[in-house]
Amino acid sequence: KKFVPIDSIDTTVSSLPMRELTEEIAENAITLVKNENNSLPVKSGAKAVLLAITNGNDRNSVGNPLISRLRANGIREIERISIDDRSTPEEVEDAINKAKTAEVVIAGLYGRVRSGAKNSIGLPEAGEKVLRAVLQGEKPVINIAFGNPYLLLGFPEMKNYIVAYGDMTSLQRASADAITGKIDFKGKLPITVGDYPRGTGLNLQK
Repeated sequence: KKFVPIDSIDTTVSSLPMRELTEEIAENAITLVKNENNSLPVKSGAKAVLLAITNGNDRNSVGNPLISRLRANGIREIERISIDDRSTPEEVEDAINKAKTAEVVIAGLYGRVRSGAKNSIGLPEAGEKVLRAVLQGEKPVINIAFGNPYLLLGFPEMKNYIVAYGDMTSLQRASADAITGKIDFKGKLPITVGDYPRGTGLNLQK
């Protein structure tokens, strides 16, 4: 039986080999479940809007690793719009209008599963309103679940759906790399999500 050396945890988990392993796991986890609009990969130079819809209290920082990597990958003209349960009707309307002006909308769905928390498995009402309005529009929408992988069940109109399984920095970076074509989608669903059985995982033909 091994005991965890408490005093050296920070050094161990922040070591270069551990960080490299984290990146490798993330790159192999990102799963493309649905791709009916053929909007991937996102072309370098595209004008984009990141809708960061969160059920947490992180509106000022949510999606930072994702948008930083997207910009590094050539999506430099991108604006992040955070939506949470405190968003006003005016903020909701502004988000919908800004999404209409973009070439592509990236919906970062930060619906984390948190036991006992308010809205613990889904998206805030304001976020649902924005997302439904955008999905009904003409612009391609890339939906990435950074938490609850079952969000697709509430939005069957999604034509594109990616599961990242969590909001860790490594998973957000890997998601950005995958949707911009820097890496292949390699993940397979470990669970069944509606009509998409366990083992589902699409690849993009380069």
